[in-house]
Amino acid sequence: MAQLQTFEPFDCEGDPHSVGSRWIKWKRGADAEPLDNEGKEVDVYQVAIQKLDEYFAPKQSFVYERHLFRLLKQEEGEKFDKFLIKLRNQSSKCQFPDDNNLIDQITEKCRSVELRKKILMLGDTVTIEKIIVEANTLEMVERQLHEYQRPAQNLGVNKIDIKVNKFDKLNAECTRCGSKRHKADNTNCPAKEKGIFKNNVEHEHRNARRKIFLKCQQNLNLIRRNSKLALKLTTYFI
Repeated sequence: MAQLQTFEPFDCEGDPHSVGSRWIKWKRGADAEPLDNEGKEVDVYQVAIQKLDEYFAPKQSFVYERHLFRLLKQEEGEKFDKFLIKLRNQSSKCQFPDDNNLIDQITEKCRSVELRKKILMLGDTVTIEKIIVEANTLEMVERQLHEYQRPAQNLGVNKIDIKVNKFDKLNAECTRCGSKRHKADNTNCPAKEKGIFKNNVEHEHRNARRKIFLKCQQNLNLIRRNSKLALKLTTYFI
């Protein structure tokens, strides 16, 4: 006789609400253990299992488990694989005969309209495997589309910056004297030799500009007077 592997005894004193599902799980492990029943007319193990089924099964409310199953839905931002795991775990407590209830719940409670459309298009040929393929494909395409949109968003920001820069250029003024007719690096700026910059204290800036303006006016008037005098002298000698 082969040596039997030992496993933990079933805990029938635990949570009464989960005793049914725990019993089914424990029984599944017990079924995997080899038993030596050769030469016996009655399978003692099967008789014991049958009696225990009759005892524990009524304590598990399949109606309630199916109610919990119907409440499951895919949450916002939840991956399809995680949603499917939730459904599978709960469906194992409902003893559904096939995957039809699983398929119906996915169709009704998934967040993707495109996935729901794909399932309806498959019709009676739909299977869990096909739904998994479609769901993973849609999620991958969604990620790729998101990546495509990112450069477009960055381009929009750059366009705004360009417009602002153009506006600044049109309204640029000399940082030395404040004139809009030239920039600070212009060699003809009257404030260049003064070492004055626009970012000085505001009142100093205004005073400097006024002094420069007055100086320029004086120089201009002097030039005009000299020009008139030169013109008179030229006319006189001619």
